[in-house]
Amino acid sequence: MNTRNRTDKTPLRILITGPAEKANEGFSAWAAELDGVSVAGTATGILDALELADTLRPDAVLLDFEVTGYPLLHVVKLLTDTARPPAIIVLAQQANPVVRRHCAEMGVDYVLEKNSDPAEISRVLQLLHDQKKNAGHGETSPASSSGITEYTPLKAIAC
Repeated sequence: MNTRNRTDKTPLRILITGPAEKANEGFSAWAAELDGVSVAGTATGILDALELADTLRPDAVLLDFEVTGYPLLHVVKLLTDTARPPAIIVLAQQANPVVRRHCAEMGVDYVLEKNSDPAEISRVLQLLHDQKKNAGHGETSPASSSGITEYTPLKAIAC
């Protein structure tokens, strides 16, 4: 694990949910090397993910679109129906405008393509980390101060 994460007093705690344990392990190892990111747990099934989300209270859930086995709307509602809901990042095979609009209507915060450049996922995680870090200091979050960008939460974009 990256030692810089250990000194960060406000790491972004993420839960990784994917269809294969091996892929989750690889993604988890990659994410653990990012500044300010801490992997709270991994799950290969949606029931495990929901249980871990309830127990671990992560700041963000990376949810592979293929892993649900349940209607995505139901899963998102269960994940966000808490006093402190996590950010929901859906990894989809194709993140075209129709998929993005559908996910926004369900309450998903970000939709990224699975095969995208890892730097894109890293930028979103860094943005969420910065928002968490700045939340206690009365500062404006990067997403709300920069207007609509490709990393603005979908909920803030009028579809």
